[in-house]
Amino acid sequence: MVKNMKKMIIAMMVVGWLLTSSIAGVNAFQKIQLPEQSEELPGQSQPIKVKLFPDIYVDDDAEPGGDGSYEHPFQRIQDGIDAASDGDTIFVFNGLYYEHIIINGKSINLIGEAAGSTIINGILESVAKNAPIISICADSVYISGFTIKMGALYGIYVDSSDNNTICGNIVSNNDVGIYLHFSDDNIISGNIITSNDQCGVRILSSDDNLFYNNNIAYNYHFGVQMLCSDDNLLYHNNFIENGINAWDSCLCGGNMWDNGYPSGGNYWDDYTGTDEDGDGIGDTSYHIYPEESEDNYPFMNPDGWEEQDNPPTQSSTGSAIKGSQSITYGAERDRSDPLAISIPKNSFSINTLFMRLLQRYPHALQILRYLLGV
Repeated sequence: MVKNMKKMIIAMMVVGWLLTSSIAGVNAFQKIQLPEQSEELPGQSQPIKVKLFPDIYVDDDAEPGGDGSYEHPFQRIQDGIDAASDGDTIFVFNGLYYEHIIINGKSINLIGEAAGSTIINGILESVAKNAPIISICADSVYISGFTIKMGALYGIYVDSSDNNTICGNIVSNNDVGIYLHFSDDNIISGNIITSNDQCGVRILSSDDNLFYNNNIAYNYHFGVQMLCSDDNLLYHNNFIENGINAWDSCLCGGNMWDNGYPSGGNYWDDYTGTDEDGDGIGDTSYHIYPEESEDNYPFMNPDGWEEQDNPPTQSSTGSAIKGSQSITYGAERDRSDPLAISIPKNSFSINTLFMRLLQRYPHALQILRYLLGV
């Protein structure tokens, strides 16, 4: 008992020292909003849990033949996935990965170092295979911190899989950005979904999913296309300059496009209503074609749900800025650079923080893992 107590005290001291040292040294990294560990969210059936320490590492600059350790990481993400077991966390360092990734039957956490610079580009492989860049055929998968782009088919394809979380990613220039197919109880949050040819998000025969805090912009045909799906909740998303912002074919209005009052619904750039009482929410609903679905509490401004406590910064060119991510919504779509991503010098992400810890103090972290028994 005394021995274990001493180990815990030493572990707490090590954690404090590591965090203080690393936060002070973090500079010029992109901030990614991630749900906190075990956070309960509306519409979520179970809390999100992500392991503190990665089990497997991937680096595109690594030498071939690595074993997935920090010292000898794998060179390809798929190699890390193949080597992983249920519950493992795979950490992917910044780089450009030309891959077609399949997660089949394993509940894993796939974490990129930073969404703006950890890029999975499907232009070479997905054209040949006519396959998604990331295929998820497993339950309870967590994916965060990547740019997923240039897929000839889908950026992320979730097939007959439940309780997955996709957050803090940039999904762009695919045929379809994110596709849920016969998949329930998933969370899609904090993503930039932009410039996809067919639609940003397609939901087919998938129920009880949660979509919140996403920027869905400049997708050619649809921002969100909902087909034969019920009881999905979508709120606090920005819909900007999509061909059709949203399409919901549910005949009975079974999907929820707002979270009630005063939490509110979404921002729609083509909403024409007024706000006579000045609460930032339109006085009339926003209709989602072609059936009966409504956003009963549409926001007047991008990120309007944050205006009361933290007003969004408005630039002279008309951009809505949320944290470190900036979407220009007044200009003509530029497929080469559809979204301008600002990177504050003093911001950092959970992903970047632990990368820093690993780079600076690998031996201290080994000691900490021993002390914590992980």
